[in-house]
Amino acid sequence: TTLNFPLQDPVNLDKIRTPAPDQAFWARRKSKKGTRRHKGVDYQPKLEFEGQDINIVSPVSGIVTKKYSGCIAGSTEKAKECGSGYGNAMYVDKVLVKQSDTTGWVEGVISRYQFRLAHLKPKTISSISEGQGITKGTKVGVMGTTGNSSGVHLHYEIRKYVINKNLGEDEIFLNPNNFNSDYLIEEKAT
Repeated sequence: TTLNFPLQDPVNLDKIRTPAPDQAFWARRKSKKGTRRHKGVDYQPKLEFEGQDINIVSPVSGIVTKKYSGCIAGSTEKAKECGSGYGNAMYVDKVLVKQSDTTGWVEGVISRYQFRLAHLKPKTISSISEGQGITKGTKVGVMGTTGNSSGVHLHYEIRKYVINKNLGEDEIFLNPNNFNSDYLIEEKAT
């Protein structure tokens, strides 16, 4: 299925390494609470760009639905609580069908996509507030290591919300690595 809206990469792909297998979507991660699934992709700077600011931009035009901006890099005291572990982060929603639109709010319809950009550098996050619109390509911050993070990287998630039979939303995680140059979604049965 093709997306019916334009999308761009949230980071300059020339400045990042291809995610290693342990940083890939759905990779199993070991933590103090046992093994958990990683539901996104982590992008780290290439060696020649380490220590430099790498800008992160909104992949779509949409609405900022969540923003965390008070997290400090390297602070382990509240790393997991800071942005629920995401650190400085911004969530951008591309709403396709509003819940108040009774004509389109039916089972099986995709209501929205959510793009999560996490672990941004302190004091670099955009001044755009929750509830405000954002344009595709607008800088949201700089790659960092805030929240539950062990090094500078961008955690990138894409979530799709589909209206269920109870007229609520089911959340489906999509793999950012499966968007090809035409941004086709390769959704495989699980």
